[in-house]
Amino acid sequence: MKIDFGDDMTLYLSNMYIKNVDFKDRNLAEEYINKIIEIYKIDLCGFLDIKIYIDKFYGVVIFIKKDDGYYLDYFNDDITMNIEVIDSVFLYKTDDIYFIKDLFKFIEVLEYGGSFYIRPLKLSDLEIGELVENCDLIFGDIVSKILKNGKKVNAEVIV
Repeated sequence: MKIDFGDDMTLYLSNMYIKNVDFKDRNLAEEYINKIIEIYKIDLCGFLDIKIYIDKFYGVVIFIKKDDGYYLDYFNDDITMNIEVIDSVFLYKTDDIYFIKDLFKFIEVLEYGGSFYIRPLKLSDLEIGELVENCDLIFGDIVSKILKNGKKVNAEVIV
């Protein structure tokens, strides 16, 4: 599990961490998020706009945006969650595609905006781990742009 803090918070949960959690059930998703907040003592309160991106290869990315504008200070210790669950495809951004030459028959490689994006088609958890170590995980709205406008890279270019 990885947590990125900033104005917003992003939780990266690989399949290894969430084997028995059904994030499509909003009540279970809310329970899981509350448990993470409690265990890691994350200071969150108020209204949270939460997007849960689910990818069958990687797992789940939970994007939490705190919305201060609509919540009264009186309820400062309470948490209200608006949860949206999105079935998604995650891509892996890299500038060096040569490390994946052995995986080429199990992935699709797209070139977009001067970078390469890897789309898994059939990979093991170990191979996904290798991508996570060597690439940036891409999720959200940008993925559909890349899939639509990216140019497919042929195996001959890599080998």
